[in-house]
Amino acid sequence: MKTKFLKRALCTTLACATVAGLGVGLTACQPSDSETVRIVVGVQQTTGNNYNSMCNLLDALKDELNFEYTTTLVDRNADAALSTYQNQLLGGAQGIITMVDVDAATTRKIIEDCEANNAYYAGYMTDFANTFANTDSAQAENVEYILNSDAMLGAVTDGDIVRDGGTRGEFLFDAVVKTDARVVTLCRAPLYAYPVAATAIDRFKELVEEYNAANEDDFTIVESVGAADDGALEVGFSMQNVPDATVQDWKAKGVEAVIAVNSLGKKILTNVQTSAPEIGIYQIGWDDNIISAFPQYIKTLCQTPAETIIYPLIRVLNAVRGNSYADEPADVEDTLISGQYIYITSEEELEKARTSCMNFAEGNPVSASLISVEEIKSLLAGEEGASFKKLVDTISSWTSENVLK
Repeated sequence: MKTKFLKRALCTTLACATVAGLGVGLTACQPSDSETVRIVVGVQQTTGNNYNSMCNLLDALKDELNFEYTTTLVDRNADAALSTYQNQLLGGAQGIITMVDVDAATTRKIIEDCEANNAYYAGYMTDFANTFANTDSAQAENVEYILNSDAMLGAVTDGDIVRDGGTRGEFLFDAVVKTDARVVTLCRAPLYAYPVAATAIDRFKELVEEYNAANEDDFTIVESVGAADDGALEVGFSMQNVPDATVQDWKAKGVEAVIAVNSLGKKILTNVQTSAPEIGIYQIGWDDNIISAFPQYIKTLCQTPAETIIYPLIRVLNAVRGNSYADEPADVEDTLISGQYIYITSEEELEKARTSCMNFAEGNPVSASLISVEEIKSLLAGEEGASFKKLVDTISSWTSENVLK
């Protein structure tokens, strides 16, 4: 295990150029605020409302906050992800912001490469479940290493997280219970990609059991054709491969609502529309290409605003420049914070969201951002009144209630 690095505050007033190729560790002096910071954002896809909103906001910030960024599509294969980030570090990246969570052993290798290149690692819309919530004893040493490295700056999650459990399951249950639908089926993407889906399904089922014990109009959960575990259909990342035969089976069994705990693919939507238009779909997440199906076929929309990118961005800028908050967390696990879902259940709410949240606004303009450029600048370490708590509280305030007032 490497020892923890010297506190970054020791270099706050110093400015040294990074010496390429010498494996300078994080104890070396960081650039001054006048130097441009190079950041790479590892993304799952380069299309869609979240990606467009994120890029628009970063474009508006890069000159004001003096950084440059590139986005790179990262494969979920651990070796491929490692290779991608190694190449970026060799190319001079000083900060990695990743949306892709890989296993603890691979994450450790990335962290070690960050250390060797005087760079930092932070997560965006990920709960780092393979790192922070890892229960595999064989990975304990890797997890400990990661959590003791100053190169790890934490992450902001995509809504709920495994360790907190169940938030999206509660939302989906609350939305369905208000309707007449009582025969439902559950869908999710593979758990290696979204382990929190299992927590959401478990919570949904707990609420069903509680409801059934107290009411006569019981819920029935129909197991899908090809169900993997707990009656949840094992499907691909984008849910593109749900066949029409599966939807026909749902219809034959009287399914009235599909509970999709991840974003919905176009194929399943098309098949439901054509084969069983009476089946409603309740889901977390959405895609630009299927927004027109709300609310006739898709009954709920939900997304964590892209503006949460400011959390890993600010964490990286602070670290690279040697700045820190007076209330900087001592425990790396405390730097894993939760984003907030914006829940949309009606056309009226969608119209409100279109003017107050980039993700939902036509064209994803910065004018619809939840936070201004000046407000973001004021959250950087070293700015008057800036603190870690203030940064977290800002993101925590982006709730449906506040956004849709």
